[in-house]
Amino acid sequence: MNRNLLIADDEELIRKGLIARLSYLGFEFGQIMEAESGSEALEAVSQNAISIVITDIKMPDMDGLAFIREAKKRSPHLRFMVLSGYAEFEYAKTALSLGASAYLLKPLSNKDLKEELDKLLMQVEVDTRIRRDITSRKKLEEENIAYTLEKEVNALLHEPAEETSATDKYPAFYQKISPAPGKRLLLGIINIEEKSCENHFSKGDTELIRFAVKNVFDEISSPGKVLLVNSIIHKHQMYAVFEGSSSESSVLRREVEQFFLEMRTVLEKQMGIYLTMGTSSQTRRFSAGMLGEAESALRQRTIYGDGNLYFYEDNTVFSGKSFPASELYFLEQYLVQGNINGIHKLLSELFSEGMLLNCGVSYIRILWVRILNLLLKYYEPEIRQYIGVEDLLHNFRVLDELCLPEKTHRYISEIVTDCISKRGMQDASSKDKILLAAQYIKKHYNENLAINSLAELYNMSPNYFSSVFKKELNQSAVNYITEVRMEKAREYLKDTDLSVIEIAERVGYEDSQYFFRVFKRTAGVTPLQFRQQHRLNMSM
Repeated sequence: MNRNLLIADDEELIRKGLIARLSYLGFEFGQIMEAESGSEALEAVSQNAISIVITDIKMPDMDGLAFIREAKKRSPHLRFMVLSGYAEFEYAKTALSLGASAYLLKPLSNKDLKEELDKLLMQVEVDTRIRRDITSRKKLEEENIAYTLEKEVNALLHEPAEETSATDKYPAFYQKISPAPGKRLLLGIINIEEKSCENHFSKGDTELIRFAVKNVFDEISSPGKVLLVNSIIHKHQMYAVFEGSSSESSVLRREVEQFFLEMRTVLEKQMGIYLTMGTSSQTRRFSAGMLGEAESALRQRTIYGDGNLYFYEDNTVFSGKSFPASELYFLEQYLVQGNINGIHKLLSELFSEGMLLNCGVSYIRILWVRILNLLLKYYEPEIRQYIGVEDLLHNFRVLDELCLPEKTHRYISEIVTDCISKRGMQDASSKDKILLAAQYIKKHYNENLAINSLAELYNMSPNYFSSVFKKELNQSAVNYITEVRMEKAREYLKDTDLSVIEIAERVGYEDSQYFFRVFKRTAGVTPLQFRQQHRLNMSM
């Protein structure tokens, strides 16, 4: 592997001479950079992956010793060779104490330069090998811990109730989740919906999807402890364990609601991954009974829809005949259409005193989170202008203030009216923007084309961009990009002798294996089979 080298000396003639000598001696570096001062050298070290530095002692604004001292703070693994015209013991002593591997006097012979540089390169290789081994060991340890946690959580959830308190039998789990006195636990079953495989992923990408969900889950901050593992039995499901930050049940519920909304928003908008979660009741002891409760809550999605959060404690609300499932369905349709009158009428019905009496106090909270989901889905850019909604996403303070149904109804009505009005002003030019986007895709098919970036380019939200694109061109933006790339790939296969890997890169795929799968899925044959068939047809 070629390493990068930095030469720091205030005399250009010396820098160029060193570069020429290194070439003469047969040294090959990925890149040789130059700096004429200590501060310039420090900037180069900060912005580039440099392995070895050859530096002078005397330089303007920051001498070589000060440079080494600062550079070591930023890149501890750097190796230094000091060249100096000063045969002073203190200089050499200081340089070596700061971490310089060699202190050589000018003028320097080719023999000495080669010997010392060979030593430095050997030290760099040893350092790299050690760091790689340490990283590999850490990664292996992390993977072992993750595997053990997955195995223990799955076992705990399927053990007889009397076995699940055995801390010595499941040490990894109880080390990770060990509730303090009074703290509460809650189990969530996260279900990955089938439509996650429609655009960005295929049906065989289940493990990749679960990996993406785990990464996002681990990135979201939570006041209490959280843990996510794969379900061994159900490949489209994952188990999430939440520990509340206080002993109050309402606190844990708020934390789970907030966590799910943030996770869902990131995964849907950035990756096209759709989740539904059902949770158990809260308990102070992890047990197999939590699994049955979470499964019971999750089953509500078959009646009331995917993409939502279902609490076991709300099952009585959902089981009531009066829960307005059809009204919520029509509310979503009216939001898509921008039908303000229909929305106002439905909101009046949804937040009426009669509905509250029929469904209970929990009803307003459930309904509010559902409507927030819909608003974020279809009107995210407009709705985020309201500090109240942003507040709700982060700490649910707004919900506590809007304690009465009529206040909640009025608040949502004002937001929806304003969002639809703003959206209406954009609609006139949306068609033109989509046509321009299609032209842009045809010209830039070989670049990294993300829906978020395209939407931002034309000043549209990702959701709105996707919906208008599909409406105007009768296919999703993702499918359109794939179609353009595959058409170009077929041209390359027919008209050139480029390899499949080269063609993949030229049409915008960094992963040639993924390109291979997409091509076969769309064309019905592999790239090489396509080329062979074309040439056979041409020869007949």
